[in-house]
Amino acid sequence: MELRKFKTDNPDDFRRIKKLSKRSRVGRKDENHHLSTVTFLRDHKRDIFYQVVEDESVKELSFIEAVAVFKADAVEPAIELHAQHHHQVNLAINDFHKVQLADAAEKSKQSATHRMTSIDQGVVNFLASLTSIPHLGDDIIVKIKLAIEAIALGRFQNLPKKLNKLKRAVKQSLLKPDLVLDKALKIIDEYPLEENEENGYNQIDSASLDFNTPAKGVILGKPEIIISESFLGDLGNK
Repeated sequence: MELRKFKTDNPDDFRRIKKLSKRSRVGRKDENHHLSTVTFLRDHKRDIFYQVVEDESVKELSFIEAVAVFKADAVEPAIELHAQHHHQVNLAINDFHKVQLADAAEKSKQSATHRMTSIDQGVVNFLASLTSIPHLGDDIIVKIKLAIEAIALGRFQNLPKKLNKLKRAVKQSLLKPDLVLDKALKIIDEYPLEENEENGYNQIDSASLDFNTPAKGVILGKPEIIISESFLGDLGNK
């Protein structure tokens, strides 16, 4: 209601805001959200509001929650973005990728259930769970995605067997998540998941990844950053 009222009462401002470029960002002063960032990401299937706070935890916001944070008086002055702004936006993007990866795993499950055994599905779930580890790079996300697809398509019989052996060992040990990820990636690296071997995983430049190109039927879309706002309280000015 409030947005519709603003559109009706301020048509010129509404059109000006509507024409703002994507990836609009601004710094704001707000003690209640000190050293946090709120951003709106979307792709062709979903859109998500995220809030990333000082301790790097990432939370999805409802539309109403996001509007409450974004709301500002027209006379409010902007301030410089705080030093963690871009890092926090990247954390939100990583979480968005995890949502996409979970969708990809589910899609693989639905499209190939006649091929996949219960062991295969358990390994797919195991790989998907590894994406909850913080600070995963794009190359690792792509690698896990391709491994999931290879298992769903039954390309390598020993790949799910070796990963399942690791999965069972993890249940019986207290291995740290980073170590589990390293062991899983070491197994995955034994298999030529990329069709073009000249462009192996270790040569992938995350800045050049084409997330909109399907990889064997599953799309990991790079989200659009529609808007992001970072907040500093009085402590940020000391």
